[in-house]
Amino acid sequence: MLNTAAIALAADIVLVLGFNRQANVNIRSVSLHLASDALGSLAILVGAVLIARTGWTLIDPLLTVVIAIFILWGTWGIIAETTSVLLEATPPGIRLSQVIQAIEDVPAVERVHDVHVWSVSQGQNALACHVEIRTGMTLDEGQAVLEAIQAALLPLGIEHMTIQFETASATHHDPGW
Repeated sequence: MLNTAAIALAADIVLVLGFNRQANVNIRSVSLHLASDALGSLAILVGAVLIARTGWTLIDPLLTVVIAIFILWGTWGIIAETTSVLLEATPPGIRLSQVIQAIEDVPAVERVHDVHVWSVSQGQNALACHVEIRTGMTLDEGQAVLEAIQAALLPLGIEHMTIQFETASATHHDPGW
């Protein structure tokens, strides 16, 4: 039992150290799983030694509870982030008012509405919005405005954008939700 637990602990430690903990949620989940396995192997080593030397068998369920608390604590952040992505919530650190202001600061932009920003994955944010531009612009002028908007949003952490242009003369009804 001790030999198997020692080998498993060594393997888990090597694997955990090989992962970038700041990578996406999938990699962090794997790292947490491996860290939990390593903690389990360590608990087996400690428990086996203590039981062999003292005969105190309650150490086994106590170590199990400690491991379970560690797993629950580590899992909470992953569950929260995954839920936020699935619900297409505005990513932490992005303020819609700042996004709207950055777009409205672009010359030829009159107004921005129906703005949605969500996270596709950690650090990969998307935007969809309607942008009212000056009437009578050519396609090339509109393309220049689009490129200026994209340049203004990149520093805010938004890389993927779907922008619908419209003019003041176009009627547009925002959804009631």
